[in-house]
Amino acid sequence: MIQSYEPISVLIPIKNGSQYLDQFKNTMTSNLRDFDEIIAVNDGSTDSTSDFLNNWKESSSNLKVVQTNGIGLVSSLNLGLKHSSHKWIARFDIDDIYENDRINVQRELIKPDTVAVFSDYDFIDEHGNKHGLLTSPILPSPTAISLVNSVRTPHPGVLFNKDAVINVGGYREEDFPAEDLSLWLRLAKIGKITSAPNCLLHYRIRKGSISSSKRDQALKKKYEVLKKISIQKQDFIYCLENIKEIFEIYENYSKSEQRKILLIQDLLVTNRFFNDSTKNKLKIISHGMALARNPVNIKELFVLNHEKNKRYKLRQSFID
Repeated sequence: MIQSYEPISVLIPIKNGSQYLDQFKNTMTSNLRDFDEIIAVNDGSTDSTSDFLNNWKESSSNLKVVQTNGIGLVSSLNLGLKHSSHKWIARFDIDDIYENDRINVQRELIKPDTVAVFSDYDFIDEHGNKHGLLTSPILPSPTAISLVNSVRTPHPGVLFNKDAVINVGGYREEDFPAEDLSLWLRLAKIGKITSAPNCLLHYRIRKGSISSSKRDQALKKKYEVLKKISIQKQDFIYCLENIKEIFEIYENYSKSEQRKILLIQDLLVTNRFFNDSTKNKLKIISHGMALARNPVNIKELFVLNHEKNKRYKLRQSFID
């Protein structure tokens, strides 16, 4: 487990984020200690972001500001990596909201072979209204196969090992706007990715964000990245062979029904991705049918689908 005194670097790329900077500064005050640091990559902002960061820097030894001229998200992230002093890096986004203990909770989950830690998260809109929760897989192999759906490992909620990220090639421009999925897939091949069973990130769905404006492009790139890098089959086999034990572990955490349902969904999609045997598909369906005998699970599945549809309509409203 990581030592409590080991410092953390916060990496945050910003472009025209002035309306969220007060909120972000307050979040950092709660999350960081004196020996942690913030790397703010200000990528050609044309609003008051630069003035805010420069004023903040004068009163804080934690903050490093890297000024760029519109080099784009991927280049900004890689530049931020280079400027980060510490072994562990926590990604934040300026428009999202975080729990005050986010970094400490994730830090406690790091083991010698850990390369990344995620968490549960929920969705909010521009007014702070909630649009559903997505639970994390918690364990390494379930987290690894969840990458096939690429929704349970949110980029702005990760804590990762800098050396591991550099060793696998960092963020890749050719994989944008699925550059985060590409990185997680490559990291999963050299170490363990895991997640905290706590809602630490409140992910904002808003007009103009990359996740909203480039959604169709991101989905297309997602399949290209999955085909190019792929899920590790041993993680799929492990989850299938040990699914009962995984379910028992989930019973120790909140929202255990949702975690089980999402694991079944991930297994079905992964089985199809590998074009694997009908026998394995039937095993997965059998476990899913067993869950369906519990009315609580049926209700949870309905809630999951209902909230997913609400988020889809919200994003579509930005396009329409």
